[in-house]
Amino acid sequence: MQKIAIKNKEKEKDFLCIGILWLAATLFLLTNSFPTSPAFGSAYSGDAAMFLTIGKYWAEGTLPYIGLWDSKGPIIFGINALGYLMTGSKTGVFLIQVLCLAIAMLFVYKLFRKTASALVSLIGSGITLWIMLTDYAGDGTEEFVLPLLCASFYLMYCWSLKATNRKEKRHAPRAAFLYGLTFSFCFLTRLTNAVGVCAGVLVITVFLIANKEFLNLAHNAAAFLLGVATLLLPFVIYFQSKGILYDAFYGTFLYNLDYAGKSNMGLSTMSFGYMWRMFAGYSGAIFLAAVGAVEMLSAKEKRASGVLWLAIGIVTAIWLFHSYGFLHYGLIAVPCFPIAFMEIWNLDTNKRKAAIGLRLAAFGFVLLGVLGSVKTFREQRWEYSVLLSGVQDTNQQTDERMLNQIPEEEKDSFVAYNTGSDLYLRADIKPCYRFFTMQDWAASQSESLTEMLVDTFEHGTARWILVRGDPEATLISDALKTRYEPVQTEEDYMLYRLNEEQ
Repeated sequence: MQKIAIKNKEKEKDFLCIGILWLAATLFLLTNSFPTSPAFGSAYSGDAAMFLTIGKYWAEGTLPYIGLWDSKGPIIFGINALGYLMTGSKTGVFLIQVLCLAIAMLFVYKLFRKTASALVSLIGSGITLWIMLTDYAGDGTEEFVLPLLCASFYLMYCWSLKATNRKEKRHAPRAAFLYGLTFSFCFLTRLTNAVGVCAGVLVITVFLIANKEFLNLAHNAAAFLLGVATLLLPFVIYFQSKGILYDAFYGTFLYNLDYAGKSNMGLSTMSFGYMWRMFAGYSGAIFLAAVGAVEMLSAKEKRASGVLWLAIGIVTAIWLFHSYGFLHYGLIAVPCFPIAFMEIWNLDTNKRKAAIGLRLAAFGFVLLGVLGSVKTFREQRWEYSVLLSGVQDTNQQTDERMLNQIPEEEKDSFVAYNTGSDLYLRADIKPCYRFFTMQDWAASQSESLTEMLVDTFEHGTARWILVRGDPEATLISDALKTRYEPVQTEEDYMLYRLNEEQ
């Protein structure tokens, strides 16, 4: 009876801690998801503005890729479309974000809970949530795959504990099903988000082969493929039924092959402050790789898990440092923190000085992540004050003000060029071309996209084009010269109207 009472008391603690984390996740999103939080009015920004635009109009019947284009998989657009279908506004997307982050934090808590008390797990989870701030952008692909990533790494961690000292040579196929589901989700958003899971799956595969568990390997492979198919096939069938399967495949995968080939860290143009934040934002992957190396070198019984964490950490870090240094990509390394910290904290060593050194190193990595988020928070204070004041809702920005030149009945024949995509959401206008934002930058990553973009503007029927920057330096400069006439110039914007004879 006493054991049952203790077990029930621990469950009550867990429920309380999970409830606190749910509230913390909600507060985190309310104060940091600028594009979607109800607290910030129409503060659309960044990639999220593209996803919200495509999602909003997909909910109204405009198909992605042929109607509105971006180089991401359909799930991120589908999530935004679902949010608009739920509430008719970005609030629906925010509610989905709350659910996803709450699930992610549940598995972060469970990771800590494998070897720590409820209180320590709550504190560790809270620190992990704070560390996320450096990498957080709001309504991004990494955010929505985070529950699957955290669950996948949780199952890998459970397997690694059993594999220690070869207590368990097999791997559960149900876990492989989740890995497949995670891989498919990443393929249908941004494939590179799956690099860590893929590295882990490879290590587990080699482990099963080395232990001659061929039947178990076959079961795992089948379960993995079933997980992939479970999520992938419905989208394939849907896009095939619409006759745009190739267009979806190009935007999801083919374009991104070109993009990945041109990605780099961009150190030459990076300030020291941003570089420091980048290391802090990516520190979860670096930390895990270091822990894996320590386990391999110092504990024979931990070599299997050491190889696993080293592979996941190194592969993730290599990709992150090869990806233009975008901080929000580092969100995929969030599950690395609790694993790395608990592994290094619980690593047995006969030397007292070595144990102290390892724990100090663990605190050092955590401190780096915490300080990165402190710097991010300090830099965002001005944004908080402006957004919460509502100024952005009452003062028209230059680009939006210039739209007053366009007759109301012609606003459905408008597209902006090289501007932020939040313009369409602020002005409640659907762009008339599928290539509707950051056109020159997107085209610079792919010759095939360049051809499609130029052809669209040379032969399209848009009556109005708003260009940001030097029109002579754009890919559509010839089309602007021969088919359009300038109507208004203000700051670095120029509004063009189609020639009457066109």
